[in-house]
Amino acid sequence: MKHQERNSFLATDTGLILKMFALATVVSVAIKFIGPGLAIPATNRIVLIAVLLPSLLIGLALIWRGWQQYRQS
Repeated sequence: MKHQERNSFLATDTGLILKMFALATVVSVAIKFIGPGLAIPATNRIVLIAVLLPSLLIGLALIWRGWQQYRQS
């Protein structure tokens, strides 16, 4: 890897990490201050949605991305 390519990779990687950190901070602050004001009932259905939805969304995104790559090749 050339010196300039390596610096570009590190800059891109650092930028991604900083963006993810900022997003996580915003979500955390929103949960802390806005979350308690929401009137969400504590039911089994709500808990299942909260637990399973992130995994389902990531799974769907990965399947979609794989399908897109398969179509291009």
